Amino acid sequence: MEQLPLILAPAPPPTLDNFVPGRNQTVVDALRRFLADPASDRSIYLWGPTGAGRSHLLSALAEAARAEAIAVYTLNEMPPPSARRLLLLDDVDQLDVDGQQAAFEQINHALLLGARVLASGRAPARSLELRDDLRSRLAQCLNLPLEPLNEADKRAALSSRAQGAGVQLAASLLDYLLSHSPRDMGRLMATIEALDRRSLVDQRAVTLPLLRQVMQALDEQRTASTPTPHGEPE
Repeated sequence: MEQLPLILAPAPPPTLDNFVPGRNQTVVDALRRFLADPASDRSIYLWGPTGAGRSHLLSALAEAARAEAIAVYTLNEMPPPSARRLLLLDDVDQLDVDGQQAAFEQINHALLLGARVLASGRAPARSLELRDDLRSRLAQCLNLPLEPLNEADKRAALSSRAQGAGVQLAASLLDYLLSHSPRDMGRLMATIEALDRRSLVDQRAVTLPLLRQVMQALDEQRTASTPTPHGEPE
């Protein structure tokens, strides 16, 4: 098969506006209040499975906070010298023993400073396999569950992105994409964008053979960019 050189364009930065909420609109609304209303909850813990959009929302809120002159910092960083601060802790369920100690101390320090805290993990706070004091502290946050997009939500989001890019994506091509590609929305949206670029460059209609070529080229490009573990042959 012909190799298609594809340059992956930088993904648009995560924002609350380009997050596909599905059944999570109440979570997005709560995050907007968290940022805008000083009287809202001071700490939030987002939880949900991989692919539900936790990291997107943390990154989106960080950018929105910086735009409002709120200083953002993360684990093992010193709190910035600012009256308005936001501590971000993504994937707390994956922290090692030292990381858990640091997270507990930083959350306490942030709250003493009057800073906001936004953390995330893959399960409800009370069921996390963490040290007791950190688990208890996270349980005291406003716990917001994120639900993955269902099939209908994914189809609607992909169709909307394709239409916005000027791609005529037939239902059969959408079926193929959803059944042969990793299901996280970042990968799926990147495929739509690459398909649009390849169609324009080659002046070709968007067909199943073109979609297959683009998907293969993206897989090869990602494989080539993945570092080889030390000591293993390339």
